[in-house]
Amino acid sequence: MADECDHMTVANLKEIIKERGLPVRKEQKREDLIKILCDNDQVTRSPLRIHPEPIRGSKGPSFEWDFRKYQLQLEAEERECKFRHELELKRMKLEAQHQHEEAV
Repeated sequence: MADECDHMTVANLKEIIKERGLPVRKEQKREDLIKILCDNDQVTRSPLRIHPEPIRGSKGPSFEWDFRKYQLQLEAEERECKFRHELELKRMKLEAQHQHEEAV
């Protein structure tokens, strides 16, 4: 994904992030935007940890229940991804602030 983003403008990157429903701020730098997209791609490609088939000898759950579990799993993964992004942005901000203080 990072290679695909190399030719994109900051405006294009922000547009893609908004289309995916991810949070974006005006002051975010190009590198931050690319990282958000790459992390989001990684989460969406990760295999789901839901077992689609019922355990032998038991009556399988209804389709609605399986679908709801799937939705909940996706929501949890999305929240986890957003949380990781926020933490990474805070870390980068603190690191930049520290470097600035050392330079002064």
